[in-house]
Amino acid sequence: MINIKILNYDGKDNEIYINVKNKMLIINNHKNETNAGTKKNLLDKETIEYLKNGLDKSLITSKQEKPYLNSSSFSKAFKERFNNITVYDLRKAITSETLRKK
Repeated sequence: MINIKILNYDGKDNEIYINVKNKMLIINNHKNETNAGTKKNLLDKETIEYLKNGLDKSLITSKQEKPYLNSSSFSKAFKERFNNITVYDLRKAITSETLRKK
């Protein structure tokens, strides 16, 4: 998920991308315990307007505005930026918050 492209057209069948024209996040080759295939999420207008600033770029980039080569390099940069909080720590917090709301 670290290599999400922001486009105003449909990306390739093997890419994860956001199409700002139809306001959709497309996750190709999605797989989890309950389903597989392509997952589509409708994004709100405010998010789309913000994302238009990054058209034809990756959603998450390094300080040099280049996509991360792998999840390890992204995790390292994330940890440095957020005082040793890891991506896993963030994921646990989001999951806990979601479960608490149920």
